[in-house]
Amino acid sequence: MGFGGYLGDELRNITFPGEQDAAERVLAAFQQYQRDDRKIRELNAQGKLKEAVTYNTGLTPGQSNADFGTLSAALDDNQAINQRAFDGVVAATDDDLDATTAGLGAAVLAAAFALTALGVRPRLREFA
Repeated sequence: MGFGGYLGDELRNITFPGEQDAAERVLAAFQQYQRDDRKIRELNAQGKLKEAVTYNTGLTPGQSNADFGTLSAALDDNQAINQRAFDGVVAATDDDLDATTAGLGAAVLAAAFALTALGVRPRLREFA
């Protein structure tokens, strides 16, 4: 990819099943929306303000707002793939956090507090 931004980052970081297709749909929809922008600007530059506004606000397929809806849906689909993968990883790690792990973490934390208190106590005595 010869461009940056979030879309460029996404296209360079395809990780999950279905993500490549979803990212390519986002790219195609974004490119169409950019063409729509150029057309709106062209119409405006030609003094065709009414046509530009109609094209910009139109909901008919092939008009700017409809194409924006397509872009938005493609972005949502792509984000959903990443969200499902994230949710799956979180669920898998939640299963690893059982009572033994929590007890061990609490014991380590208590030991750290105790050692901190023991280390600070002599310094605090100097000020008493």
